[in-house]
Amino acid sequence: MSTSIETNPPVFFPARAFAFVAPFRAEHDIRYYLNGFAVEPHPDGGVIVAATNGHQLAAAYCKEGRTDRRRIFTCSKGLIAAAKKPRAAFVGLKNDRLTVIESVGQELKNWSEADGLETFIQSGSPDVTGNFPDVSRVIPRLAESLEPGLKGCVAARYVEAIGRATKLAADSRFNGCRHWTHKDGGIVLTRFPSAPNFLVLTMPMRDDDMPTDPLPAFVASMHAESDERQRKEAEAKAAAAAAADSARPQLKTSAEVPA
Repeated sequence: MSTSIETNPPVFFPARAFAFVAPFRAEHDIRYYLNGFAVEPHPDGGVIVAATNGHQLAAAYCKEGRTDRRRIFTCSKGLIAAAKKPRAAFVGLKNDRLTVIESVGQELKNWSEADGLETFIQSGSPDVTGNFPDVSRVIPRLAESLEPGLKGCVAARYVEAIGRATKLAADSRFNGCRHWTHKDGGIVLTRFPSAPNFLVLTMPMRDDDMPTDPLPAFVASMHAESDERQRKEAEAKAAAAAAADSARPQLKTSAEVPA
């Protein structure tokens, strides 16, 4: 589809940022506003795009973005799929519809550079109202309050979601992420080396039924058996060496040689 692109839309942001945060939104939640995503202005210019399911929150800072105010938008699977496409450049609000535009043969650095390259238009008015979390209040204020590493207990499905985000954030097949945990044993913050302006916050789960010993009981017997095997192997090698020495012809000393 190709129509004239609005050169000064009230809201637009990079498609990659939206594709990164979208998997962290809620689905079929009675808090309907969490089924969408939020876009809010950043004090240094640009926007913050965020999504949360109540247990994890993903946020992306986009210098190449704009919004006239803090907004909450609905989010369809079609919009997410269009934003994930390799050529998808921006998501923006055009004629009160969320629209995805793509680049063809060039890298678009701003919405105004596009020339009628619409690839998806989400039906219906996207604006919703609701009490979406204040991203600035959720993110820890001081780096000193965070310790390196993922500590405590995190639900497996949330770890899996971080894994998917790592792939979306990566610029190559060599991808990874780094975790910090709040000193109070609370929230886990995850960042991505190839996407420095993306982050994920994960709430820990209760550890009442979680193991307190890092090693399960069966490992101790495995180590004991391994130690015993190594001891026997060492003894066998020593015995073999001693037997070889005794079988080797002994050279007589000068005192033993007849004059």
